[in-house]
Amino acid sequence: MNRRNRKKQFTGQGSGKVSLMDEVKPKNIFETPQGDLVIDFGQNMSALIQVTAAGKKGDVIRLDCFEVLDSKGNVYLDNLRGAKESLQYTFGEDGTMWSADMNSFNHYAYGSIGEWLVRVMAGLEVDEKKPGYKHAVIYPRMGGDLSYVKAEYHSVYGAVKSFWEVTPEETVLHVSVPVNTTATICLDGAKEVKDGDGLHFTAGNGCMQAEAGSGDYEIHFVR
Repeated sequence: MNRRNRKKQFTGQGSGKVSLMDEVKPKNIFETPQGDLVIDFGQNMSALIQVTAAGKKGDVIRLDCFEVLDSKGNVYLDNLRGAKESLQYTFGEDGTMWSADMNSFNHYAYGSIGEWLVRVMAGLEVDEKKPGYKHAVIYPRMGGDLSYVKAEYHSVYGAVKSFWEVTPEETVLHVSVPVNTTATICLDGAKEVKDGDGLHFTAGNGCMQAEAGSGDYEIHFVR
């Protein structure tokens, strides 16, 4: 096979929590000829930027991340093309920053909602001792008016899947564990396992749980 024609799919590996390692101060703060205030860190970096500002109600602050100045010493954004990122904030009643139409869709507030849906509602959780979903913890929490939740994560080993549905008679959990991996499957609030699909479930802390090898499982239980 011609290696140049081979198609490869790259998948990000799950990891543990990100820790604060260092705090970098600006190298220089100055104003451009066009009146923009530049906070120069002296390097390209991936980091959380913290800015403290004060103003009166209705004042707007816009933050643009960029790399270079143009020949006149002003902010230059055209080289970023589709990678432009802008954050806009409006000062509220007490002079603090607030934006009812926050336009950063990469903001933690949005990411945390998605994380909660995947890790809690769908129950796809990584085992920090065996990262990258080498061993997964599948522990979906059923509740509210939801009758089903379906999700999957494409790990380096393959797709880890969780799909649960609730009927008046029982709850059914469908699980897929990739080849060469294992998983701990937890049944939230289970009182009885009607069909464990070959798995042996024992009572745990608020759930019934079992260890599973790679494969597809359909588990029927009563909550």
